[in-house]
Amino acid sequence: MRTNRQKIAIVTVDYNSYQDTVRLVRSVSHLRWDHPIRVVVVNNATDAESKALLDTLAEDYGNMVVCHSPTNLGYFGGLNYGLPSALAVDPEWIIFCNADIIFIESDFVERLFQLSVDESVLALAPDVITRKERHQNPFFLKRPSRARWLIYDIYFSCYAVFRLMLLANDLTKFLVGGRGWKPSQLPDIPMDIYAPHGACFILNKRYFDIYPRLDDTLMLYGEEIILAETVRAVGGRILYVPGLKVLHNQSGNIARHLGRSSYHAFQVEREVHRYLTQRYFLQRGTRKDNAKAKYIG
Repeated sequence: MRTNRQKIAIVTVDYNSYQDTVRLVRSVSHLRWDHPIRVVVVNNATDAESKALLDTLAEDYGNMVVCHSPTNLGYFGGLNYGLPSALAVDPEWIIFCNADIIFIESDFVERLFQLSVDESVLALAPDVITRKERHQNPFFLKRPSRARWLIYDIYFSCYAVFRLMLLANDLTKFLVGGRGWKPSQLPDIPMDIYAPHGACFILNKRYFDIYPRLDDTLMLYGEEIILAETVRAVGGRILYVPGLKVLHNQSGNIARHLGRSSYHAFQVEREVHRYLTQRYFLQRGTRKDNAKAKYIG
């Protein structure tokens, strides 16, 4: 017998991406479940026309709430803005996603509640599939090693290196057919991972018994590491679940906001890298050796 705790909510952020939001909401309307699925759309300071369209969409869907933010709060900030409306229905799971996500299987929620997980599992990473049939989860299979973080240090050392490595990355993606995992590289059963892709992740209500909200210190980028570290800090687990599939249209809200290879984008990403390094990957010693920072592996 299903209980009220087997309710679910979905929170997304709309930043001048109305058509994406429409496709997302339509896909939600085709999901099979006994309870109404609460959809919370955060209008992240979009234009007046989009605001009116979102309000009309909410009236048509019926169980959709639009939270209009007067300022652009970024991704996690926007999700936090809509979080109270999601928690109001007392859901067991909350799905957080980009507006350009589409639920492609009508039994997604049924599969979610069929999972048998212990209380240490605080987050789930669904199988996020791109139009090029690449799989974006696991985003990080394991916590970044010292060697990998050193590569990031080089990547953000200066703008010229950033551009050069960006071009090399684009060439690699072109040669191998896109970024992400091939189906043959992935398991067909759930497995523990370090971090889920930020485009779509699922948190159990237990996460919010520990933390009142998502850590939205950073406006853009870095959310995967931050989420992984908040779960890791309390001994929690993140589970990759290949049976939960969504489509990621990759409409590029961040690219529209910053300009993917612009100098401003480099500055923003470098500051994010510095923040993550200082907060999660460096350990300061005593005053005597304070100048020597040690990597936490």
